[in-house]
This record gives sequence, C-alpha cells and structure tokens, in this order.
Amino acid sequence: MNEPRRKRVLLVDDNADLRRSVVLLLAGEAEVVEAATGEDGVRLAREEAVDLFLLDLTLPDMGGLEVLENCRALAPATPALMLTGEHDVELAKRALDRGASAYVTKPYHAESLRREVRRLLGLDALGEGDAGRPWKIGY
Repeated sequence: MNEPRRKRVLLVDDNADLRRSVVLLLAGEAEVVEAATGEDGVRLAREEAVDLFLLDLTLPDMGGLEVLENCRALAPATPALMLTGEHDVELAKRALDRGASAYVTKPYHAESLRREVRRLLGLDALGEGDAGRPWKIGY
C-alpha cells in the first residue's frame, strides 16, 4: 500500500540562516525545497511539484512580487505565504492583492509560522478550506 505523498514547501529566501531555521522548524511537517534567489525559486517552481510557496518579499536578484507572480502563473492553486520585514508591510499588502494567501513579518515567532504553514497545507482540521483567505501573521 502506498503512503500519501509528503507535503512539499518551496522556500525562497536569500538568508541562509533563515532557510536553515525554517527547514528545521518544518522537518516534521513537510519537505522543504530551498532557493536562495528569485530566479532559482522560479526555476524550482517550474521543475518541482510543491504544495506551498514560502517567499521572501525582498530578494537580491528580483522582487518578491515578481517571484510571486511567476509562481502563481505556474501553479495558480498553490497557496503562497510571504515573508517580510516589519517595514515592508505595505509591500506585503500588495502581495495579498496579487494572490498571496498570507504574510508573516520577520522576525517571526516559530510556532506562529509553523501553524500558518500547517493551515495552508491543510494539515490542521481547523485550517481546511482557509487556504484562500488572506491572513497576516505576526507575534
């Protein structure tokens, strides 16, 4: 008998320490596919089947909104959770207008991020059906 496929998250963030902490945080929840640049993130979105986009809004090579738009064009039904600094809240609101499901401000509270990822992946009974509703998560 086949086990269900493990959920997969595409994490695009240029901060290696943040990527490492998110991989550790989500180890029990999902497999995390990592990209350090927007270009690599879009390439991986094209090549890999993922269940959630976890995208930094500020990347060195392309804007996070551009990465979001490319990912949504490739997989319109896949939810997107944006990571943003507290000073980028207006940018995060624009991301919601362009199809992001939610955003989390950095620095983030680990348990809040983990719960939001679980909700968007449909791993929590209370979160089922909420993936399309925009949310702001902080701490």
